[in-house]
Amino acid sequence: MKDRKNQGKRISAILNSNFNKGQKSLDTERKQIKVGVKLGLGILTFARLLSFLQAVRKIKMAKMFVS
Repeated sequence: MKDRKNQGKRISAILNSNFNKGQKSLDTERKQIKVGVKLGLGILTFARLLSFLQAVRKIKMAKMFVS
């Protein structure tokens, strides 16, 4: 009877450790996704800024041709 009880404890300990490992890897994946999203948004805003600056340059060039 005692052996079965110990075996059950061992199995539950193994399951718990595996579950904790899974949770940790999920947490790191979530962090990586958050960082990736922030990086993507940063790149998008940078691209918007560049296109805005290009548009400003084109407007300046057009004004030079007109005047």
